Amino acid sequence: MTPARIQRRLSECLADNAVLTEVPGAAAAIWIDDRLYEAATGVLSVDTRVPVTADSVFQIGSITKMLTATLVMQLVDQGLIDIDRPVVSYLPEFCVADAEATATVTPRQLLSHMSGVEGDLFLDTGDDDSALQRYVAAGQSLTQIHAPGRAVSYCNFGYSVLGRLIERMTGLSWAAALRERLVVPLGARRLLTRLDEVVKERVAVGHVVDPQTRKVGVVSKTYLPVSLAPAGSTVVAALADLMLFARMHLDGGRNASGQILLSPESVAAMQSIEGLLPSPQWALQARGLGWVLSSWSGQPVYGHDGGTTGQASFLRVLPHRRMAMILFANALTRPKELFHSVFSEFFRDLGGVEMAKPPPAIDMDRVDAAKLAGRYRSLSTTIEVFQRDGRLFLRSFDTASPGDAAKGDQTTELEPVSPRGFRMLTPGLSSPDGVVFHDEDERGIPRLMLVRVRNFAREA
Repeated sequence: MTPARIQRRLSECLADNAVLTEVPGAAAAIWIDDRLYEAATGVLSVDTRVPVTADSVFQIGSITKMLTATLVMQLVDQGLIDIDRPVVSYLPEFCVADAEATATVTPRQLLSHMSGVEGDLFLDTGDDDSALQRYVAAGQSLTQIHAPGRAVSYCNFGYSVLGRLIERMTGLSWAAALRERLVVPLGARRLLTRLDEVVKERVAVGHVVDPQTRKVGVVSKTYLPVSLAPAGSTVVAALADLMLFARMHLDGGRNASGQILLSPESVAAMQSIEGLLPSPQWALQARGLGWVLSSWSGQPVYGHDGGTTGQASFLRVLPHRRMAMILFANALTRPKELFHSVFSEFFRDLGGVEMAKPPPAIDMDRVDAAKLAGRYRSLSTTIEVFQRDGRLFLRSFDTASPGDAAKGDQTTELEPVSPRGFRMLTPGLSSPDGVVFHDEDERGIPRLMLVRVRNFAREA
């Protein structure tokens, strides 16, 4: 594609899809051949009808974890921490319910989501500079989904602990450390954490869709607690400013001026496999020190997604082509479909790779459903897996994580793609999520079930 064609097609693709998928507004950017292309469509809010522009700011959610991971690796570069020493050696107040986990969990395990600690403690501990300290102290009641290092299981709590570690080692609040050590050196003017800064920008607000009427409305709560800031609750960014961060990782840790912000060794370490996700997770294959690591058409791809109160974000980097792409959307109902539609076209046409796709379905007679059926739990959600009419279903209930697409009491059919791997047949969604049963005991009964990116421990 010519530069003009890239720009035109990006605008066309974004506008067409945003309307079709009940997303009020969206913005996307591509970095390729040392050029930035941006497009925007829709409105920042269905109430105000203010148009989205390319310089509008959206909540980036858990993409923030990559900022936090980079700050941690800067401490490694400075010789201030060793990510293989126990966290408690730097943070004596770190304590979870399991004594062995308290004594042994390392920053490496927190970075790669392999601590096994219950991850979704959504607790508001205030919005001052001591919020993280109070939040980490509240973790003493958190139990283990599995033993440290045994599996990959998404852990928001772990990234708030890392944020507190950054505070302890720098003497700055996490937000101040982010500004001084990353935002300012990157020149990222619209990568913000403070409300007094955010209100000066064109700000997207989150939306939800009523499942019965399909009516789109503004969320009642704008932000998640400050205690989850290092994990993704507060940061907003414009496309070009977040792209400066992606480019820094593409350029071996150097900013646009050539200044080294992160050593090439730490950049490479963040992109190296720390833990494999059980097969067949077609979209998420492994975890690095922060990054989600995938392979498209045999080429490595790294990135991360974000989801907050009614907003979603996606970042993918194709290093061999020096290409990166970002998508922001101010709805959580169907942004993944928008992501697949927009990203697949441009990574195919510009990057020469095909996005990973779900494998074909297999017959249920290859599945030992009786061994999979049972109750699985995490801190915020309980899941029942059961058989009915020769098919397998998943029922989730109680309170799911704030910002998660799945809340409340929901029943979803599981379509097998392997004897232990399934895709969730969620009505109306063309991009299914994966479910994998794994870590089997001597009877072949799984002890863990991975749903999307979270593990659930078997209870019965």
